[in-house]
Amino acid sequence: MPKMPDPSEFPITEVPGQRVTEGQLSEFYTRYRFASTYCRGKAVLEVACGGGQGLRYLARVAQRVVGTDIDPRATRMSAYYCRDWINIAIQLADAHLLPYKRNIFDVVILFDTIYFLHNPDQFIREARRTLKDDGTLLISSVNPKWSDFNPSPYTFKYLNHSELQSLMAYEGFETDLFAAFSSPQGGKMDLLTSFFRRLASKLRLIPTSIRAKELLKRIFYGTLTPVPLEITDLMAPYCEPVPLSYFPDSRQFKIFYAVGRKLCKP
Repeated sequence: MPKMPDPSEFPITEVPGQRVTEGQLSEFYTRYRFASTYCRGKAVLEVACGGGQGLRYLARVAQRVVGTDIDPRATRMSAYYCRDWINIAIQLADAHLLPYKRNIFDVVILFDTIYFLHNPDQFIREARRTLKDDGTLLISSVNPKWSDFNPSPYTFKYLNHSELQSLMAYEGFETDLFAAFSSPQGGKMDLLTSFFRRLASKLRLIPTSIRAKELLKRIFYGTLTPVPLEITDLMAPYCEPVPLSYFPDSRQFKIFYAVGRKLCKP
């Protein structure tokens, strides 16, 4: 096995080996299980695939899966772990300029990355260009209106669900919104953790390095688990995303999903 990069070298990219909470594992599993419902028998592109831990999960139902990332360390890691899968391809690529022809994918996916893009509307245009007619663009994002929201120092802008839906509509998508992972509602420890999260965020005490973040998580959440090499069923609880229109107040949800259908030009 070739030497893989140290997981701590990736300050924002999610790769196998990074130690996370059970809640984060649930988020990883939920995003790919939710996405898989749109991928059966389809040609799928995951942009910013990180260490590739979700590509094989999607490839079990998709016709073919292409994973791209702008970080060559991530694509090297993904290519190695997916080397035995004939329906998975890995390519180094910038989300703002996808190296693919028009109308070749059924599904384009971007998980928890849009706020790291300096020009998200350019990515959405690129996704539309590469999607077939009636193709699906699936984007997940942390909710900046969430009560425990903590912004990353590496981001450009956090779009709320209404802003993202409007942007996708402008670029030619009819979009449905879903939400998952509501804030704790009652347990004393959960409420105390939530309080300290908000306080640390307000005082800008949240660390930026992976190792420092892991230390802080161990203090508040206890034992951490490494991100696995592959997302699998039952690896963590599944949190069924619900239509956001059911809830008048979006602040209780940590994650939202935008599922856009490419509209054909008249």
